[in-house]
Amino acid sequence: MFNLPVTIDGKHTIKGNEPFSQATTNSINKSWLSKVFEKNRYDMNYFGSLELKVLPRCDRHQIVEQLKAVLSIMSNFGSLGAKPQFGYGLFELADHTEETKESLRMINRFLKENCFIKRSDDKKGFSLKNYWKIETEVGKSLPPANLEYLGKKGKDVYIPMSFEVRYMLRKEYLEKCGSKKATAEIFGGTKGDKWASKVFVSSFYKEDQKNEKYKLRIWGFTARAVSEIVCEAIERDYETNNDREIFSFDEMLSEVTQIDSRL
Repeated sequence: MFNLPVTIDGKHTIKGNEPFSQATTNSINKSWLSKVFEKNRYDMNYFGSLELKVLPRCDRHQIVEQLKAVLSIMSNFGSLGAKPQFGYGLFELADHTEETKESLRMINRFLKENCFIKRSDDKKGFSLKNYWKIETEVGKSLPPANLEYLGKKGKDVYIPMSFEVRYMLRKEYLEKCGSKKATAEIFGGTKGDKWASKVFVSSFYKEDQKNEKYKLRIWGFTARAVSEIVCEAIERDYETNNDREIFSFDEMLSEVTQIDSRL
């Protein structure tokens, strides 16, 4: 329906978001991570801008508006790209975007008008009905990362990786529920057929370069109880300033679908 040329424009390091070659204090992962990220050890290009050009092959207005709606939701509530488990992919749209509720309504109307049919009841699939997000500012200085495999260079700019937070959360959930199987269902597994985690953790980042504090985004597609455990652990370990409000799409989705059903 469209072509999407991507242009890298001004890929560069942003002051305050210095390179962090994914360091970890987890000894089990240290050797593996040193090999995976060795080529990025001195790479300064973790931040920058991308220009997306949409070249529709049919109804231009409809395609552009739909893509803006989807990207707007991804920008505020998820990430873009293939490696969210590494903490990458957070982005901000430079172009004007609609409010989240309006973006949802636009997508919902498009699906209804074009008679899309749900052909699978796969419960393993992610759904906005059980989506939640915690986005907060870290209230204390970040703990030092284990940089043994990096040598002495860069110790003043490297920070802990998203894996560090995710493993802490996995351990916390295991202690709460007491079941390795239930924990694996939430945080992913590698035995037999591999399956992905339903909880995602961003890298630490600075939204405002004038602010010395880092921010963190954690989101998932699970029962509400999981998000409560995550919130408690993040508050304890990183002294966050969140006010215990965990965003959920459930109520907004119900409102959107009810309004559109009456139109």
